[in-house]
Amino acid sequence: FMTFDSFMEAYEPHQDKAAIVHFRITTHGETDQDNTHPFQVGKSLVFIHNGVINRVNRDEDKSKSDTFWFNQKLLVPIYKRIAASSLRIISRNSFKNILVAAS
Repeated sequence: FMTFDSFMEAYEPHQDKAAIVHFRITTHGETDQDNTHPFQVGKSLVFIHNGVINRVNRDEDKSKSDTFWFNQKLLVPIYKRIAASSLRIISRNSFKNILVAAS
């Protein structure tokens, strides 16, 4: 959602449910829907991040955020490689801890 009013309209019917909500404060890239979380990693996994991920090469398209490129260049390829063998690793705490530590 690109405005608070559009967010609230969609959120109100679900306000009593457990949810993850992320509001973007632009650090890199444009403030647009392409840079808005969550990012789709794979069929059953999304990625939300707060802060800056250093050392992410954004030269390909600087309109995209560091988080967008981190997802596209690291997480999506890892997911695809794992998906080819087994997705069970994604549910392990050790995998989740790696993702948390990377942010």
